[in-house]
Amino acid sequence: MKNKKFFPTIKTHLIRKPQTVLKDTFILSLMERYPRVYICDDMGYVFGGNNSALGYYPTKERILFSSIFPDITHELAHHVEMVNKDRLLKKDWGFKTSYSMAGFLAYISRETRVRAIQRHFDGKTHYLFDEARNGVEIVSNALPLGRFKSKNDLTDYIIDLDDRVFRSWNKDRIEYTWREKMDFLSDWMES
Repeated sequence: MKNKKFFPTIKTHLIRKPQTVLKDTFILSLMERYPRVYICDDMGYVFGGNNSALGYYPTKERILFSSIFPDITHELAHHVEMVNKDRLLKKDWGFKTSYSMAGFLAYISRETRVRAIQRHFDGKTHYLFDEARNGVEIVSNALPLGRFKSKNDLTDYIIDLDDRVFRSWNKDRIEYTWREKMDFLSDWMES
């Protein structure tokens, strides 16, 4: 298996147990139940690449989450938002790095959902984050696109999506979903 050969060569001084890094008691309560979960300051550097945006890396030995960029709250929100459990087994959940216009719209929707869940971790108030705002500008050049006929249609959709997702999640749902996903990963790690 490639990962077993890879781990001895990584810069392990940047990989730490959550309790040595995190102060948030809710996030710690999620992570401490799973001894193979680790926090990594800069996974792009640790893995010898230049992809500093790497936020999640599962192997049979351990599961790494980024703590700095992307922020741990963002990565945990991605983790619980993920519907397809098989994608939990892939680096950065198997997200693509290039998109068609329709794929880019899906990316904006996913990031909007994730940011809405993330608000339960970091307490930030409602916002139409820069990525979505920039995405609206990019997608608006391709309008009409499906049900979106104007830039306002797209902006209204994103604001509504953020609001609906935020209201449908809470810390209890996050904890339940986290456990469900981590139990699935634990079974995979033992297989």
